[in-house]
Amino acid sequence: MKDLISSRHVVAVRRSPKHCPLTPLRHLLGGAWTLDALWVLGEGGPQRFGDLQASLDGVSSKVLTERLKSMLDSRIIWRKHIGGVPPVVTYGLTEEGVELHKGLKQLAEIADKLLSPDET
Repeated sequence: MKDLISSRHVVAVRRSPKHCPLTPLRHLLGGAWTLDALWVLGEGGPQRFGDLQASLDGVSSKVLTERLKSMLDSRIIWRKHIGGVPPVVTYGLTEEGVELHKGLKQLAEIADKLLSPDET
């Protein structure tokens, strides 16, 4: 069994020919706003919490905080805290996060082709 650590629990995913090898990744990235946050950080580089939230129109502070914690626990992103008033907290992609973003870009290209109207 392959264990995947999330911020709240361990999701056990059995590896067998019957299961897609991407299932653990789907569990990791499946939360609402997770892919969006990963995309924004990949496209825009490191960002402060407020800037990231503004880029994700509609996400609450609570949900964004949960998603960032999950991605931190999974080592997809890093967090840098600089004390002061107000404190400065910046998030960015780790090497693993950069690799995931590259894969997302490839999937986005495929999605554009699949979802675009037929040109006949």
